[in-house]
Amino acid sequence: MSMKKTDLAKADAALMALLKHIDELNQDPDRLFTITQVYLYGSVMRRAAQVGDIDLEIKTDRGPRYARGTNFQLFLDAC
Repeated sequence: MSMKKTDLAKADAALMALLKHIDELNQDPDRLFTITQVYLYGSVMRRAAQVGDIDLEIKTDRGPRYARGTNFQLFLDAC
């Protein structure tokens, strides 16, 4: 199967929108998860002119209300 590629500028715009959304999510004091790290891989990181997707690794931790040391069952129930 052939994947349609898009130009780097569109991929950059999508990535910036995602990072802005992550920042907004991390501002919510009642969030279940905090996104702690985002790693970029692949063609966008290499700055290829055309890209097929955006390769990311996203690491999370529990949100502030459910931080480690709190009742784990409370966290599970919220999930």
